[in-house]
Amino acid sequence: MRLLLLLSMVFSCCLTTLAQEQVVRKFSPGDYTAKVAGITKTRGEVVINLNRPPVTKERFGFRGTVDYDKVELGGLEMYVSFKDSESYATMTQPREYKWMRGSAKDQPFFIPFDCLDAKESLKKLETVRLSITLPQGGSATIKSLELVQW
Repeated sequence: MRLLLLLSMVFSCCLTTLAQEQVVRKFSPGDYTAKVAGITKTRGEVVINLNRPPVTKERFGFRGTVDYDKVELGGLEMYVSFKDSESYATMTQPREYKWMRGSAKDQPFFIPFDCLDAKESLKKLETVRLSITLPQGGSATIKSLELVQW
């Protein structure tokens, strides 16, 4: 009985979290640079750059899937800039969001940003950019991409 109650609580919590997440914009492949190949610049190759993104909540991020091939080490990075303030970089992390290594298909990714943690006002949000960094070469293709908030 306790196990059933515990499973019920976990399921309810998961549904609440999913219900709170909102897709701000789903991108078509023509909206962004889908494929990056070869050795990239230090800050990566820009996949998409959004000026004045239409987010209305303090927590937002990019979500999607990526294919990569012959990557020694790579990652996805989100850069966020605010008017008259600092810029921030949020990267894929080894445990939580997976670095790209080797070859793989349909790998999910999620890169979040929290204005509250950065002590920034959403009203001053100017630019959100997603980049692919492949410092040792290889190729990566974004297959699906969404901007989400919660």
